[in-house]
Amino acid sequence: MEEGDVVGIARGEAAGYRYVLDVDMHGRSLSLLIAEPDWVLEDSRHLDAVPTK
Repeated sequence: MEEGDVVGIARGEAAGYRYVLDVDMHGRSLSLLIAEPDWVLEDSRHLDAVPTK
């Protein structure tokens, strides 16, 4: 979606997507939203306990 489309971003977040960043493409700027499984979001809180084996 176009960069700065707050209504579109809110709609995407309500559908389970998460806003990540804005990217510049040839001739336009877009907002990037992603869908992540719950286990990705859960594990990211444990940055100090990174498995080494």
